[in-house]
Amino acid sequence: MRDRNDQDVTIQMICFLFQEVLQVKYQGTGSEQLAFGDDYKMMQQAANSLSDQQLIAIIENVLTISRFQQNNVSFQNILEAITLKSLREFQ
Repeated sequence: MRDRNDQDVTIQMICFLFQEVLQVKYQGTGSEQLAFGDDYKMMQQAANSLSDQQLIAIIENVLTISRFQQNNVSFQNILEAITLKSLREFQ
């Protein structure tokens, strides 16, 4: 990532992706109504396999870990932490 703004956008997109999974799960939102509609099948699979508590925990993890960016933690470390914490929720 070139700068902090690009990094912020990437983190926001990850959070938004999981918000859309919540929309698929609870509102039955169709692919044409989603920003990440091309990944609709993946979102449906995640919606069916994750509980609401797991989805909320993933979103909270993304938001919490993104604060590390303010402390000059490496962006790669931030993404790795988000990935590992999110994967734990899939178990």
